[in-house]
Amino acid sequence: TGLNNSSFETNVHIFPNPTNAYTNIVFDEFNKKEISFKIYNSVGKLLNPPFNFNAKTLRLNTSKLMNGVYFIHIETNNNALIKRFTVSH
Repeated sequence: TGLNNSSFETNVHIFPNPTNAYTNIVFDEFNKKEISFKIYNSVGKLLNPPFNFNAKTLRLNTSKLMNGVYFIHIETNNNALIKRFTVSH
């Protein structure tokens, strides 16, 4: 059984937001084998910033990203979600 989208959204946390060097995305109910993600800038360009992914936390290196708004598209087998974060150096 999967979580409904509103429950899925409340189980995904991004901090710090805004960020300057790193941001963390924490998945309370999932582990990295269950999740795929893509990161886009504000005009929809797919980006590939460096990251580390342990059991429940995705740590993005945002130090090389320009100031602005970014979106992370997160998917599991049963849910999809788009979250926003801001980079401000």
